[in-house]
Amino acid sequence: MNKKRRNVCKGLITVIALCFLLCLIPAKTEAASAKQKAMKAYKKFLTQESIPWSVYNYDETADPSLCKFSLVYLDNNSVPELVVSGGDTYYKPYMTIYTYKNGKVTLVENSSYGFSSYYKKKGIIVESAAKGATFYNKYSNGQLKIVLAKLNENAQGRDLNGDGKIGYAYYKTTSSGDIKYISKSSFNKRLKKLVGSKNTKKLKFYKNTAKNRKKYLK
Repeated sequence: MNKKRRNVCKGLITVIALCFLLCLIPAKTEAASAKQKAMKAYKKFLTQESIPWSVYNYDETADPSLCKFSLVYLDNNSVPELVVSGGDTYYKPYMTIYTYKNGKVTLVENSSYGFSSYYKKKGIIVESAAKGATFYNKYSNGQLKIVLAKLNENAQGRDLNGDGKIGYAYYKTTSSGDIKYISKSSFNKRLKKLVGSKNTKKLKFYKNTAKNRKKYLK
């Protein structure tokens, strides 16, 4: 290839690279804008006189001044979900997840146990319940449902899966919502399929103060 042709090729490669970068800029700008809108909405949501609290009882609310909040990236986009732990929740769910959807903050699901960790952008958030029970919830299309669970039979004091041993019992949920006990290896394979090589991330909660909202909701 002569010098003239090499220069033409280099020029074409440069033009193609620039076009590719220019195509990425609008997508990144749009993603940043969506996140900023969500952060603004979350700030406003957390400064209300009361927060809508239960997906099962629409009249139930929480006092924002007693709450803490955390941001988690559940689905694979740039907008995180908001997890709020209540303060005055003796007879209420302990935590609630919200998402920013169609221009407003929407309640997704409650947890009576508390969300402890999650797999970033894999849609899995973990609940740690009493007596050594761990529930793996799948977040999809604005909804949350348990897909896998690990139960400590020693803490429960009984053989849950009927295998004649007292150790750990594992189950999956079926499409109809029933539970089906499975082996440990099957549980691990299913979890691996859901989360890949991702490790869990602990939820970090911050007091719902003006200073923390400004610092973390941005």
